Amino acid sequence: WEHFAAAGTIRTVMTNADIALSRDLDGIDPKTGNPFMTDDGDVSCIFKCRRDSGCGKTLCPAATETLEIMDQLKNDNEMFVEEFRNAFVKMLMNKYAVDPACSLEPCALVGLELANGESCTNSHQCQ
Repeated sequence: WEHFAAAGTIRTVMTNADIALSRDLDGIDPKTGNPFMTDDGDVSCIFKCRRDSGCGKTLCPAATETLEIMDQLKNDNEMFVEEFRNAFVKMLMNKYAVDPACSLEPCALVGLELANGESCTNSHQCQ
């Protein structure tokens, strides 16, 4: 996904995961009968119609579960940073814990113990 502002001065690039927070890419395009997103990640719908190019393709439908939250976050950078921080820390801490011997930040992460007593130190082992 690329967006160019007037006269091509500002270029914004987003991934399908970014767009899927506000658009539902899981559906079927009623114009073509094909999925909005292929297994390769190609997307057949568009984010929004542009005045200069018309609207020949199907608009991607709104992601009803997250669109309201995305609308709030786009207008409140402080809220976005806090929510992003929380999600990022949660992803980083998945299958890890802070070293209990740590008293000052930043603390080292240690792998969680697996059922067999071994340490879980990478995503393959932790699954």
